[in-house]
Amino acid sequence: MTREEVERLAEAMAYKYNASESVTTGGCKAGISYDYKAPDAYEVLRRFLIAMMPYIDVGVSLGSDLGTKYEDVLRVFDEFNIGIPLTKSMKEDLNVQKGIKDFNAMLATKIDCFLLNDAVTGYGVAFCADEAWKFKGEPTVRDLTEC
Repeated sequence: MTREEVERLAEAMAYKYNASESVTTGGCKAGISYDYKAPDAYEVLRRFLIAMMPYIDVGVSLGSDLGTKYEDVLRVFDEFNIGIPLTKSMKEDLNVQKGIKDFNAMLATKIDCFLLNDAVTGYGVAFCADEAWKFKGEPTVRDLTEC
């Protein structure tokens, strides 16, 4: 990962959350480049998350991404009594608090053979592709598959 790559990812994340009019989430990104299949991958992730804890203490919410499992992230946070890392506005939002109560069940939910988080991410990419095709005046997957 380069600094420029992380900055581009953060900018794209900020655009995404601005477009969805999110009031609880912004465009923060961080990253490491490591083989998630390596035997010591969890320990590398753990050291990274420990290094990020000062940011979590001031209200940055960190999750997982390519090659990491959110349950591993939560395992590290549980070790330090953090629980689910939330931004300050997420902590104050009653709807967010209500949603967190079912969070662990959601993590285990599967759509076909995909975990919900992976399916939602894939759906988001497909939705964006459809919107881009629509913008270009081309038929979308939804147009082609609707009965």
